[in-house]
Amino acid sequence: MSVVRLAEAVGMDKGQFSRALTGLVSRKLVSRTVNPRDNREVLVCLTRTGLAAREAMVTAALERNIACWNQPGKERSAARTCRSSDRNRRQNARR
Repeated sequence: MSVVRLAEAVGMDKGQFSRALTGLVSRKLVSRTVNPRDNREVLVCLTRTGLAAREAMVTAALERNIACWNQPGKERSAARTCRSSDRNRRQNARR
């Protein structure tokens, strides 16, 4: 997918997204290549490492959601705990 389309999809401008993408490339989670059909466009793909990280995140999120909602009578507390955990994970991922 192109950098411009990805930036639009996540609600960032191209510059912000490009800086974020640089971090992902340095961590070998995504690769950037020039579009062979249009040299002005850069295409972004998940690497094998990126695909594995995505799979691990999706699996962990599903397991967390199931655990949160399988606690009878504790839905509000569990949801609050899950949101707090999500916020902490996102902050740690940015570092």
